[in-house]
Amino acid sequence: MIRKRRWGRNKVPKRVLERRKEKRVAMVALNGYCVVRRSRRGFLGKFDKDGQVITFRSALELTFFRIFQEDDSIESWDYEPERIPYTHRGKAHKTIIDAIIRYKDGRTEYIEIKPSKKVGDELVRVKARAVIAHISNKPDTTFKFLTEEGYEESYQQALKDLRKR
Repeated sequence: MIRKRRWGRNKVPKRVLERRKEKRVAMVALNGYCVVRRSRRGFLGKFDKDGQVITFRSALELTFFRIFQEDDSIESWDYEPERIPYTHRGKAHKTIIDAIIRYKDGRTEYIEIKPSKKVGDELVRVKARAVIAHISNKPDTTFKFLTEEGYEESYQQALKDLRKR
């Protein structure tokens, strides 16, 4: 059922205007990092990376994007830049790597951001093997899982920021 608005095009109620203002304030509270809304899987937001808007899907991803943005040894990083084919139980699939980081010293890292409890899952391991096979012939390129371990304080801060929404 589609609900019709009760007000005209130019007559927006004060409560709606206040809600919009709260959302803008929440974005400023996040230091301009994201505009967030809830989704079925958690949070969905946008991260402003050098003028480019990136969608993230979890507080853990937001945590690492903040770290990537502030790290001086990183020349550039891209979010979900490649689709890598893999086979699981006889069917062809594609996995999308979370980030590729290019360091100033010439190294490149393919990054998969996962909660520590999911790193051991069979499907995650199959995808990781596919990524490792994909980058095996690229010089100075490695693959790495990033989890919340060791970044608990930043991760908790990201969760608090997102809960403000």
